[in-house]
Amino acid sequence: MVIYFTSKGYNLFKERIGELETKLRALQLQVQEVAETGGDDWHDNAGYEMLTDEVRVYDRRINELYEQLNQAKIVECPSSYDRVALGCNVSVSVNGRKGSFKIVAMGEEDPDNNKILYSSPLARAILGHDIGDVVETNFGSDEKKIEILDIGP
Repeated sequence: MVIYFTSKGYNLFKERIGELETKLRALQLQVQEVAETGGDDWHDNAGYEMLTDEVRVYDRRINELYEQLNQAKIVECPSSYDRVALGCNVSVSVNGRKGSFKIVAMGEEDPDNNKILYSSPLARAILGHDIGDVVETNFGSDEKKIEILDIGP
């Protein structure tokens, strides 16, 4: 499965992986210190067991993120916004309730700042549609009517 990134999002994603790798190295040092001071046998050293579990969690997460990078395709945002597309700001009315957000690629999502991932249910429902289009879709068991009010950069 292809995962779309802009070059900015790709770099941000790699930075996040780097931060996790830094935390992992610090945890590995802590494991080493705890093993040297308290023994590396789990039943004698609860701190050692807890830290090694945390190391495994970080390691698994980092591997998952690298798998996503291996599926990455770099795309750039369109220069015109005639239709809903990656990188555009969209104003919508969902069942009469208005809202605005930006559709972003992997690595740039930030729901607290109204930046939603292109693969989110809302974005998927309206990608490729024009201003004035009304899209009917279901989110779980809820049926929604989404009217596209405006599209911009």
